[in-house]
Amino acid sequence: MNLISKELLQAKNEPLNYFNKNSLIIIGIVVLGLFLYPFISPSKFALHLLMMIFMHAVMSQSWNVLAGFSGQISLGHAIFFGIGAYASGYFYTKFQITPWFGIIIGIVISAFIALLIGVPMLRLKGHYFAIATLLIGISFQVIFQRWPEVGASAGLYVPINRDSPWLSMQFHKNKVAYYYITLVFFIITFFLVWLLNRSKLGYRLKAIRDQSEAASSLGIHVSKYKVIAFIISAMIMAPMGSIYAQYVLIIDPNNTFSAARCLFYTNPHTYWLQKRRCSTCYSYSFDLDTSRQYNYGWIFFFAPLPGSTKSWRRSVSVYPSHGGRISWFCDSPHFSPGN
Repeated sequence: MNLISKELLQAKNEPLNYFNKNSLIIIGIVVLGLFLYPFISPSKFALHLLMMIFMHAVMSQSWNVLAGFSGQISLGHAIFFGIGAYASGYFYTKFQITPWFGIIIGIVISAFIALLIGVPMLRLKGHYFAIATLLIGISFQVIFQRWPEVGASAGLYVPINRDSPWLSMQFHKNKVAYYYITLVFFIITFFLVWLLNRSKLGYRLKAIRDQSEAASSLGIHVSKYKVIAFIISAMIMAPMGSIYAQYVLIIDPNNTFSAARCLFYTNPHTYWLQKRRCSTCYSYSFDLDTSRQYNYGWIFFFAPLPGSTKSWRRSVSVYPSHGGRISWFCDSPHFSPGN
C-alpha cells in the first residue's frame, strides 16, 4: 500500500510540460528569423503573403481549439471573424474609438455570442452540430446584409487617417507594422494553444473528444467544457477580423461572414475528419473566389499540430497558382480521403 501511495505521489509531482532543448533552439531561430525578415527589404507581396499566413494560422488555431480539442466541427466560425471586423470598424467609424480598443470589444462580443450560441447548440453532436453552425453563420451574414446601421450589404468603409497611424492602426507607407502585429498574434496564439494542450483543461477537452460518455462518468461536465472551448475559440478568431478590417479598410458581409473561411476545398478528394478528431488545419486561403485570379504560386508549410493525440504532426498546405482550390496533405492518421 505504501508503494502504491509513493508511486501515485511521484506521478502527481511529475511536470506536465517537457521541454526539448533542440526543439526550443530551432523554434527560437525561426522566430528570430521572422522578426529580422523585414530588415532584408522584402517586397510588399512577400510581406503580404506572410501576413496572410500568420493571420490564417491564428484562425486555424481558433478552429483547432473547438474541433481539435473538444471534437466539435464548426462550419460557421466566420461569425467571430466578422464580429471582430465589424466591432473595430464600426466603433472607429461611428465613435472614433481606436481599433486597438475595438479589438478588445470584438473579443468580448464574440465571447458573449459564443456563450449564447454554445449553450443550446453544443447539445448537438456530429453532423447535426456542423449543420447548425453553418446555418447560424449564414444567418449572421443575412442579418448584417440587411442591417442599415452597419452599412447593410454595402458594408463599412473605414476612413483613412494619415495623421496618427498607430492610433488608427493604419500604416499606408509600408506593410511592416502589419507584419509585426500579425506575427505577435501568431506567436502568442501558438504559445497559448501549446499551454492549453498541456493543461488540465486541455486534457479534459481531449477526454471529451475521445469518449464523452467515459469523461462524464469520471465527473467531467461535458456541456460546460464544450462551451468553454467554444468561447476560447471565438476569442482567438475575433482579433483577426479586427486586424483584417484595418488592413483592407472595407468591411462587407459577403467577405467577413463568408462560409468559405470555414470550408476546405480539396482536389481531387475531400479530407474528412475521422472519429471527431482533428489536427490543426492551416487554412491559408487568400481568396476562394475563382473569379479573382491572383498568382500566389506554390507554398509548402510544415507546422506542429498541438491539438492531435501526438505532439507533432506534419502538415503541408499547397496554394494553387491561380487561387480557387486548396489541396491539403497530412500524415495524421485522423485524416482519410473521402469521395
